[in-house]
Amino acid sequence: MILYLLIIMNSLLVSANNISLCCSMVVGSRIIRKKLAIFLTFLSFSSGLLLEGFKLFTIKELVNKDLSEKEVLLILFLVMISFLIAQIIKTPLSLSKGIVISLLGLALAKGFEINLFYTLNILLIWVLFPILSFLFTIIALKMDRKLSYKRVWIKIATLKPLLLFSSFLTAYVIGSNTLSLLVALSDDKTLAQYLVLLGSFIGSFFFSGRILRFLGEEIFGIRYVSAFSSQTMGALMVELATQLHIPVAVSENVTSSIMGSMLSYKTRVISLKKVLKLFLGWFLTPLITLTLAFLLAMMI
Repeated sequence: MILYLLIIMNSLLVSANNISLCCSMVVGSRIIRKKLAIFLTFLSFSSGLLLEGFKLFTIKELVNKDLSEKEVLLILFLVMISFLIAQIIKTPLSLSKGIVISLLGLALAKGFEINLFYTLNILLIWVLFPILSFLFTIIALKMDRKLSYKRVWIKIATLKPLLLFSSFLTAYVIGSNTLSLLVALSDDKTLAQYLVLLGSFIGSFFFSGRILRFLGEEIFGIRYVSAFSSQTMGALMVELATQLHIPVAVSENVTSSIMGSMLSYKTRVISLKKVLKLFLGWFLTPLITLTLAFLLAMMI
């Protein structure tokens, strides 16, 4: 019972914490209304989880040992604490990092054998993919500026539906690459899927307001081209990782792409203070999680 409650709580926090990555741009750009954006984002979360979520069930192979229910409870508890911290400081955080680092902390404390090859692949992609998202977005926008548009309004009219597509593609990969990890930790996968969908629904509709505008309105100025390029590049990199059965930080890939899009313009509208806050959240929270996982695992 406690296990399933933690699955609901974590899926709630994941959805509430990461919904800003999906629809803050379309809401900030006033393409669609907030309530409709949240509804479509939830549908995309669900589609990704149900259609491709099984590809991340390999996460348990990180440790060459069958985890006990007590150990799974510890991992989910630590991830929930990490997301609560992220909610307080209004910083998007990756469930993928939380689960992987908790697993590693547990393995180190208990002396479990770690699948070194799989671990190194994960760490390599964590470093490489955000950099590629950043660079590919800059290249795409430079190519866009070289094109001549005789009728600007046609370009804008075309970009609006494309931006909607990129927003909900981002939500789709969060479902397939992130929410699926909660199902992977459970033995009863079918029940866990229903619980994740329930938690995602609650988090999307009732707990996403605090941070929905954080990326789209407070950190970055919004342009249609940059928004579409950054979200599409970030989401495509995550989808590639899903095909490789690698859990990645969706928030880092998308945000790296957003920063690349903004830096490609001569007029920069990035709030450096809030970008620094994002980076601190990305690096400090995993370190805290690793330390807590190690210490708590030593106690049980």
